[in-house]
Amino acid sequence: METFLSLLFFLGIIVVVVGAILFFIDYAQKRNKKKSLIIIGVGIIMGIVSLGGISLIDQHNAAIAEAQQEKIAKLKKEKNKKFKDTASEYLAEYYIIFGKAEDLGNTINKSWGDSIENSSADYDVDKVLDAIEAKNSSKITTITDGQSQLDTYLATLKKNNTGKYNLKIYETANDRMSTLTTMVTSISGSYSSFGTDFSDADDAVSKSFKAISSTY
Repeated sequence: METFLSLLFFLGIIVVVVGAILFFIDYAQKRNKKKSLIIIGVGIIMGIVSLGGISLIDQHNAAIAEAQQEKIAKLKKEKNKKFKDTASEYLAEYYIIFGKAEDLGNTINKSWGDSIENSSADYDVDKVLDAIEAKNSSKITTITDGQSQLDTYLATLKKNNTGKYNLKIYETANDRMSTLTTMVTSISGSYSSFGTDFSDADDAVSKSFKAISSTY
């Protein structure tokens, strides 16, 4: 439509020019100038109509663009609120699961160490670990469910990330927590390596917790 109006404008200019030429010819030859004036008038009307149409289209496009910007701003505001609310829920759950995973890790470390001290010739590490997991099955389930909830919260944070908040610290925190929860819910390795790895994982989660807490 805008292209048509632009073409109409230029045609109007041409009509005005042609009318003006005819007018001067009529004037020079002292003929009736009515036709040339009509032609000029038609050209002027074409120009006015085309400029008016282009102006209306520009106003319409500007209104659409403004409405679109308002819609984007509203959506961004809603996403930022959702991110902030979810981040608060994430931090609360993170604190709970961190405590439970830490307690279970310490329990495993102590139970495993005690079994080694009281071991006999037929000591079977697999049986020991199975027994520890069986004894703490309810705690393991709680921690596993908690990690799943953290993963769900993280997915919501990613979905509502507009760049206003630091998503990276939550991704790092979740990776670190996942390492810790996997370690205490699915025991593997040797007793010495478990103690070292658990301590490192625990420290990493603690750092992430402090990093997230500092944003509030």
